[in-house]
Amino acid sequence: MTHIYQKNESIIRIIITGFLNTTDIIAAINKGHIYQFIVKPWEIVQMRMVLSQATYTWKLKKENNELQKELLTQNYLLTQANKRLHTSKQTLRNLSISLFTAREEEQRRIAMELHDELGQSLAALKMQTRIMEHDFLPAEKAQQEKIKSWSTVLRSSISQIIEDVRLLSKNLSPVIIEDLGLDAALQQLIDNFTQAHGISCSFQPAPLQDITSADGKRIVYRLVQETLNNICNHAEATHIHFPIKVDQEKIFLSLADDGKGFHVQEVLARPQSRRGIGLTAMSERVKMLGGKIDIQSIINKGTTVSFTIPVDFDRKKKE
Repeated sequence: MTHIYQKNESIIRIIITGFLNTTDIIAAINKGHIYQFIVKPWEIVQMRMVLSQATYTWKLKKENNELQKELLTQNYLLTQANKRLHTSKQTLRNLSISLFTAREEEQRRIAMELHDELGQSLAALKMQTRIMEHDFLPAEKAQQEKIKSWSTVLRSSISQIIEDVRLLSKNLSPVIIEDLGLDAALQQLIDNFTQAHGISCSFQPAPLQDITSADGKRIVYRLVQETLNNICNHAEATHIHFPIKVDQEKIFLSLADDGKGFHVQEVLARPQSRRGIGLTAMSERVKMLGGKIDIQSIINKGTTVSFTIPVDFDRKKKE
């Protein structure tokens, strides 16, 4: 019986026997996985009923086997699709990082040109105005005072342009990240923001040495920079609370302002073209790090933008 069952498990087995020994019958049922047994002499009604039930059971088993095979096939296809999706996401993420790096390098080049060429040219122009002031003064004292006044205004304007170029160069490529590290770069970013816009900020830093790649540092810097720009442009805030926390697996950055707030779901439901560059840029950049962004806002009470970034970003990027 066991051999018969192993040959074909799907067959419905019925025993017709003249034996009445229940021990032998039960042993046969257990060994051969017998569906039913009929003791001679049988009745035709009983036989038809047993055969009908056996046929129905066989069809059910057949359909069940077919469904299981189909389920295994679909699971396999789904697994393969998920693998392809994971590979595509990883490829897209690496491409985004490559584009970000290329953009950062281009901004670095522009920043150096602004600082070295335009900055030096403006400094030379400022010096020339002072030379002209001394070399081409007219005899009349009234005219001298007017030229000196114009020269002073011109030098002041040039000085302001030099300062603007310096700040623009620094924003385009914050070299302090490479020089002093991400912690110092964020502190300087906060100090410059507070000084420029009059919005106070309680900054609670934490060591960020776990982010070892230049790409990771620059992306985190840009996330904070973009969030500050959004607060400046839209929040009408007077204060920002900015703690950074680090555990063994994740880095948590949270920027909470006391501004006017906004309807988050309403904004996020808009098409990306109408959502604003700031939110889109932040979402894309945090994805590059394999992290998450969370935005909570209450009208007239403020907005909190939180970033959760894996500590092992550098290792995951290579997988």
